[in-house]
Amino acid sequence: MPYTAGQDVVQRYVTNKDLRAARKSLWMTMWMSVIGSMLFFGLGIAVYAFYKTHPESLDPGMTKTDAILPYFIMHELPRGASGLLIAAIFAASQSTISSSLNSIAASWSNDFDMRILRPSRDHSTYLNAAKWVVLVVGSLGTGTALWMAGSDRQSAFAAFNTLIGLTAGSLGGLFALGVFTRRANGPGALVGAVTGFTLVVTLEVLKAPVAGLLYAFIGCSVCFVTGWLASWLFRATPATGLSRRG
Repeated sequence: MPYTAGQDVVQRYVTNKDLRAARKSLWMTMWMSVIGSMLFFGLGIAVYAFYKTHPESLDPGMTKTDAILPYFIMHELPRGASGLLIAAIFAASQSTISSSLNSIAASWSNDFDMRILRPSRDHSTYLNAAKWVVLVVGSLGTGTALWMAGSDRQSAFAAFNTLIGLTAGSLGGLFALGVFTRRANGPGALVGAVTGFTLVVTLEVLKAPVAGLLYAFIGCSVCFVTGWLASWLFRATPATGLSRRG
């Protein structure tokens, strides 16, 4: 979903000169993400295989799975290679975080501040507000990262996938309704999105025996099916285009 709905990704598509170039960049992003995912999962398999065959090299006091890769980098790679790899990880993290913060600030300024809160102000006013948004959101993100690092969670990646599943599942269902159906309309899609989001949140609150990785699939499926069915109850009249029941 980030590659089709994420503000930090979409803003790159809209900088293309025309629709054809935007489509080309989207396809390129898709294939690059597939190749990148294969490389990352292959790296995880390789590290697992290494410690499976060399269990004496792993620290028995390690309690978090997120610590295995940094431990491997620090203890198994040569000093020069480990330093370069750590620098590359920090550089990649910085570029990802900076683009996300910029997207949040741009979305706040254009969608809320300019249109709703303070319309018709000079650009310096919105720029100062965007700077404060970056500062506040960045501080919250840093605090959350420190909290997760000090918590007893076994994997931050699993927690991330769970959080993404709670929100992105219904968003994916909305896009699927718009792409694959002609019956879907605004009210029906809204019903589907609320239903899908409510269901996955309920599963998380009740601690249902469902893996967090399935939240996105559940939310997307429920949103799509419910939104499609609900759209039959809010069909638009041909004369006015307004939604009506029945």
